Amino acid sequence: TNLLEIYDPETDSWSTGAKGPKALSRYAATSIDGKLFFFGGWDGKTFSKESFIYDPSNNKWTNSIPSPVAFADAHAVSANNRFMIIGGTTSNETLTTVRIYTPSTKNHSATAWSDPLNFFEAEKIIGAQMVGDSVVVFSKVDEETLLVSFYSPQSETWSHSTEHNSSLIV
Repeated sequence: TNLLEIYDPETDSWSTGAKGPKALSRYAATSIDGKLFFFGGWDGKTFSKESFIYDPSNNKWTNSIPSPVAFADAHAVSANNRFMIIGGTTSNETLTTVRIYTPSTKNHSATAWSDPLNFFEAEKIIGAQMVGDSVVVFSKVDEETLLVSFYSPQSETWSHSTEHNSSLIV
């Protein structure tokens, strides 16, 4: 769908924002400076390369620089004024890469999409979240092993921990 519903926790109410430029599901989304960024997605027939920015201050959408690869089901995290697009799927494969999208400081048009960084030996990325000063990524290595990875945007380094418990695997 291209509907945008906005929740206001202060008034405990919902409102409808401007319709998105394209009906998509399974996109990755995150925010910087009060603007929402949407990457990739699925339109019901094909994967998307498109990127969109929603600015709630004026209730408007703008197009941004498309991704080099059409994808859906990725996880997006904003860290250090950049976006990390982690994992996802394409029409051919499950992605276990990290792409970095660096918006410019002027109206958030893209200055660069990074080349993909391989994300270790993961079979599937399960989730990603900014926790404190680190990006935490959960990935499935095999049926019994969960890899928990921590990325420090300040030092641009990764560290890892594995859990061997099949009940942890989604």
